[in-house]
Amino acid sequence: MTYTYTPDGQVYSAKETGTNRTVDYVYSFDAKHRLISSEKKVNGTTVLRTRQLFNSNDQLTHENWKMDTKTYYRILTYNTGTDYSLNTVSMPTDELLTMGYDSLRRLLASRGNGVHGKFVVSLKQMRKRKFSARIPHQSKLPARYGREF
Repeated sequence: MTYTYTPDGQVYSAKETGTNRTVDYVYSFDAKHRLISSEKKVNGTTVLRTRQLFNSNDQLTHENWKMDTKTYYRILTYNTGTDYSLNTVSMPTDELLTMGYDSLRRLLASRGNGVHGKFVVSLKQMRKRKFSARIPHQSKLPARYGREF
């Protein structure tokens, strides 16, 4: 890999050579040094583009990526008030994840409702990495949507 940097030290591009193809990555940052877009080209053809948008609190609010002719997105919302904690995440699968907090505003659980069914994952389960979603009609889903997350 060969890297090119911006004057302030951030990676601007990377080039992967030595195989039968050339892969280029180009990154764009805003004035606050946040990644706002990236592009991946293989042999000069763009195969992936990403774009990120932020709110006035420097929180990621929109992210999209385009591969070939398909565009995927993720939208994040935050609680207004004093803590501005993450509230919801809309996923490319039209699934909505909602965060649950205790009275001290510590994350307790993430609840999902969408194409993969309903689920609740507690922080304790996340730490142990032992949890699964109850997904209806699992046998009809592609293998990549298995039970374990």
